[in-house]
Amino acid sequence: MERHLLQITGLTKSYDGGRTHALSDVGFDLHEGKSLAVLGPSGCGKSTLLRLIAGLETPDGGEVVMNGDSLNDVPPHRRGFGLMHQDLALFPHLNVRDNIAFGLRSQRWESEAIESRVNELLELMRIEPLAARSVDAISGGEQQRVALARSLAPRPRLLMLDEPLGALDRRLREELAQEIRRIRDHEGVTLIYVTHDHDEAFAVADGILVLEQGRAVQHGPPEDVWLNPATPFVARFLGHENLFRCEVSTGPNGIREASCALGFWQPVAPSDTPRCTALIPPEAVTLTPLNQDDGVAATITDVTLQGGSYDVTLRIRGETLRAGVPVSAASTRPQPNTPVSVTIDWTQTRLLNWVE
Repeated sequence: MERHLLQITGLTKSYDGGRTHALSDVGFDLHEGKSLAVLGPSGCGKSTLLRLIAGLETPDGGEVVMNGDSLNDVPPHRRGFGLMHQDLALFPHLNVRDNIAFGLRSQRWESEAIESRVNELLELMRIEPLAARSVDAISGGEQQRVALARSLAPRPRLLMLDEPLGALDRRLREELAQEIRRIRDHEGVTLIYVTHDHDEAFAVADGILVLEQGRAVQHGPPEDVWLNPATPFVARFLGHENLFRCEVSTGPNGIREASCALGFWQPVAPSDTPRCTALIPPEAVTLTPLNQDDGVAATITDVTLQGGSYDVTLRIRGETLRAGVPVSAASTRPQPNTPVSVTIDWTQTRLLNWVE
């Protein structure tokens, strides 16, 4: 049975005499061995949350509880937590091995235990050949691995990573995000991972906490957060752009239906609300030559290539709609100002119980 390792209740923090609210009533539970990604834009309170949990700052209200014990009056060095910042803070005068061993020596581990733990982490991080090298003589990705190894070395009860991959290019971020999950599973460490990148968050975490202006606006499994964003802010932040206001009514057959500005009907309403929002994934939109089928006439206004798909922007019935067209499925590149016929696979759409 899973047990709560960490319980955060009502954390609140203000600055400038209460004029700047960094966090307002934030709370969540985290099970032992699980990972939580704290997701949101710059300035939303993510780093402040970590600093309050680590004990580096004092909350104005709320409580940090670990294994049932309040930590509010426990100093940072006695909490047994690890915190890794984006700037890494590696020691340039020490080599890779000594950087990893630094915290263990500070905690007065026995020499044999230090050597064993450092060797274990060098192997786990796949940086054994770098052990004797200066940290200034290795790549950015390798430095990230050294910093992570140093944070893991004392076997912290909780490891917190603050934008750890922000300075790396996308390929390295994707590679190291997968590595962090592998390493977390190997070590069994409980993890809080702060990022503004939802792809990183989904790759690393078992749960997602979304912050907006210091408030928690959604908390749940990655799949649920992606499929059912709780607010317009969450939907937009995750990159969902096809959001359409719907009116809900009861049809002649007595079934409640929702219609959006595009004229499509969905025979399942989310609740008794008279309005809702339809989220249409770009991959649910199909384009064919005009008048080839029973679709709705639209005009292509813009086309960009992103990865293996064309991101096609359309103007349809006074609305803007985005479609994803796989390169492999397109005989030619779609062109702006081209009239097309649009059909939507409504089985892929979601109705969300809010309106902007």
